[in-house]
Amino acid sequence: MAILKDFPTLSASDVMAESRSLRRSAAAPWYRHADPLQSAVEHLAASSPRFNWVGIYVLNGDVLELGPFIGAPTEHTRIAVGRGVCGTAVARNADMNVPDVHDSDNYLACSLETRSELVVLIHDPSGATVGQIDIDSHTRAAFGPQEEALVRDVARVLGERWADHASQGTALTS
Repeated sequence: MAILKDFPTLSASDVMAESRSLRRSAAAPWYRHADPLQSAVEHLAASSPRFNWVGIYVLNGDVLELGPFIGAPTEHTRIAVGRGVCGTAVARNADMNVPDVHDSDNYLACSLETRSELVVLIHDPSGATVGQIDIDSHTRAAFGPQEEALVRDVARVLGERWADHASQGTALTS
C-alpha cells in the first residue's frame, strides 16, 4: 500500500527555475550564492600557482571598480575605460592576454614582479559587459589556452547569474 503525501504544487516556471539552479550548482561547485565574486576569486587563485594576483572589477558607468581580490594590495581600485590593459579590454569589448606586460604601452604597473596579465570580460545574459576578471602572474607568458578556458568558464558562470542577483535585488558584490 502506497502512502501519498501532499506536496506543494509548483508552477512550470518554478520547476524550470529550480532545474536551472541545480544544473548551475553541479556545473560550478565553487560558486557560493551568498558571495559569488569572492568565491570566484578564491577558486581561480587556488587553480594555479602562476596566478599571483586575482581580482574582479565591476563596471560602473565608464569606470571599473575593484571588487574582491587575492594578492598584494593595489592602488588601482578605479580604472577608467580605455586606460591600462583592464580598461582597454572593456573599450575593445575583448579579452586580453598579455604575455609580457613590459612590452605593453598601456600597462598600469601594479607590481614590479608582474610579467603577464590576463583579462577576461564578464557579460550578463543580454551580452552587456558588467565586469572582468583580472589575473597577474610573475611568470612571462603564464596564460595558455587551458588557463584562458578556465577563466572564461568562471566569467561565463558569473555573467549568467548576474541577472539572478539583480532580479532578487541583490548585487554580486554584496
